[in-house]
Amino acid sequence: MKGFTKKLMTIGLAGIMLGGVVGLAGCSKNIDISETERYYYTIKKDIYIVHYENKTATLHKGNLVVEKEASGYSSVSLTPVLKLNCNPEGIPTYLYNPYDTKPDANKYTDICDECFKIFEKQN
Repeated sequence: MKGFTKKLMTIGLAGIMLGGVVGLAGCSKNIDISETERYYYTIKKDIYIVHYENKTATLHKGNLVVEKEASGYSSVSLTPVLKLNCNPEGIPTYLYNPYDTKPDANKYTDICDECFKIFEKQN
């Protein structure tokens, strides 16, 4: 009986841990990073971003928010968030390429005019 109880407790604990990990990884939370949390994230501001969607590569301008690698500890990684000038609330996605300078035209098939109009107004 003691062995059965031990196995049951082990299975229960594994289920709780799995539920916690799945709960954390299930969806990305909205990212409004406070000053105290900035240490854990890399934020690239006002960069060129080629976003891939529906077989189209569109050139955007905006910010990229990525969780920094945790050294020595494994953690659930956060999906990178694109905070584009045309969509400032953010798009969690892995389907993008960031560029510090404007990429060659062969890197994208379309340009988001709204992103660049808003960017020009801000500067």
